[in-house]
Formats: sequence, structure tokens, C-alpha cells
Amino acid sequence: MNALYKTSTNPLSKTEQDSINEVTQKITQHSNELRKKYPLLGYQNVIGASVMTLSIAGMILSGTLYIKGIIPAWLCIMINAWRRQKLSATPDLSGTVLPYVLFRTQR
Repeated sequence: MNALYKTSTNPLSKTEQDSINEVTQKITQHSNELRKKYPLLGYQNVIGASVMTLSIAGMILSGTLYIKGIIPAWLCIMINAWRRQKLSATPDLSGTVLPYVLFRTQR
């Protein structure tokens, strides 16, 4: 068999995996406590989607206002740069947080 295909299913030692599991359990426990304390966190997906949608709508609106000559280019750039900064966390969340949230029942 080719050495390329000889990979370990778990490259971490038992103690490292235990530490990871302990930290994950504590984070999950704290998350659950916060959700009980602040019921608004139960709607965080809706809140996040709303913020993203409003940011994108604002970018489209500022671009439209620029094209129609209502606002100058510098203002359109500043508005879109500010909104882009707010949206910059979206890829980070989709790569790190969402898989954990979506698949945590399978662990």
C-alpha cells in the first residue's frame, strides 16, 4: 500500500484529545448557561442573517445612489468599506462556528 494512504485516524494522543473534549464540554456548558440567562441568544441566527441582509442591502443602495449621482464616489466607498468590515466575520463564522453548531448533536 502507498505510504500516502497510511494515515492515522486520530493523530492526537489520548491526553490531548481528553483536553480538547474537556474544553469543548466547558464551552458548550457555558453557551447553554448564557442561552438560559439571555433568551435573545435563541434568535442569534435570525439576528445574524438580518444584519448580513441589511448590510448587503445598504451596499446595493449606496451603489445605486452613486450611479444615479446622488452621492459622491468617496462617500459610496466609505459606506461600502464600513459595511464590508461588518460582513468580514461572515466567512470566519461559516468556516469555524457553523459546522460546530450544525453537527454538535453528532459528536
